[in-house]
Amino acid sequence: MSSDARPTKRAREQSDDAPLARSPEYWFEDGNIVLQVESTQFRVTKGVLARHSSLFKDMLSLPLPQDEPLVDECPLVVLSGDSSADWTHLLAAMYPDSCFDSKPAAGYAAVAAVLRLSKKYDMANFRQATVRRLKTDFPTTLAAYHAQRSAQPSIAQVSPGGEDVDLSYVIAVAREVDLYSILPSALYSYVVKKIAYDGEPWSKLNLAPVDEAMLFKGYARLARLHSLTPERTSVGAVPSPTCRRSCDEAAFEYLDELKDSLASVDVFAQWHAWSDHLCSLCVQHSESIYEIAQGNLWHALPSFFGLPSWDELKGMDFE
Repeated sequence: MSSDARPTKRAREQSDDAPLARSPEYWFEDGNIVLQVESTQFRVTKGVLARHSSLFKDMLSLPLPQDEPLVDECPLVVLSGDSSADWTHLLAAMYPDSCFDSKPAAGYAAVAAVLRLSKKYDMANFRQATVRRLKTDFPTTLAAYHAQRSAQPSIAQVSPGGEDVDLSYVIAVAREVDLYSILPSALYSYVVKKIAYDGEPWSKLNLAPVDEAMLFKGYARLARLHSLTPERTSVGAVPSPTCRRSCDEAAFEYLDELKDSLASVDVFAQWHAWSDHLCSLCVQHSESIYEIAQGNLWHALPSFFGLPSWDELKGMDFE
């Protein structure tokens, strides 16, 4: 563990100009240590910190110096460089308020906060859990992406509204902690949900400049696909060589409908039977072409955003 991640200590008089405030959720009267993050103080227990963090375990095993600053007779630890919002999310994981309940999955603000701090303070269980969650939600294979999109459609919602899924947290923390393999799927999901379907203006993307640049690049590439989208490619393959009836008219009508659709951006939507008026052989042929076109695009997806290949990205992951 690098020394720059180690908590620092200082007296309250040296704190920032903002007045200090006790956390309303995480100030326990039986706590025996006070963590100060920005202008917020958290009174918690050493045992809980030591249980989850090897860094805190090592630090708390050392004897206290005589000039140790105290708050309500508890040692004070100032955590420089952290945000109080992140620590509120982390302490919510350390001190859960329910047991055996089927609670909704944590939002991405919480996931990003816990991952960021668990990596910094060597909290292996939390780090592994958040990495597992993000790699599940933003996979590197098309089959896994389809499965996750079916299980959690709000990640790439096809209509405005629904639960708040702020993918900007995912994109930011992926670069911050070196979890690069989730970036192509996360950036693509951001394009589909926030821009294509929700119609969110570019000025409200809440992304760092480097992430906005990647997003612009990918969106422009996706928007230029036109005839190469799986939808158009599969429809253009009708009628099949073994067509049992004249299916070209139905295909032509559907191509006309696609002119005003968002299919040129949402290229990884799962196959759906637009083919009510097609023969069974044309349906099979069209679906096969659709899957091949999607596979080719998925393979190229990282390059749309100016990123290395899937294999290279996975090799760059810290875990």
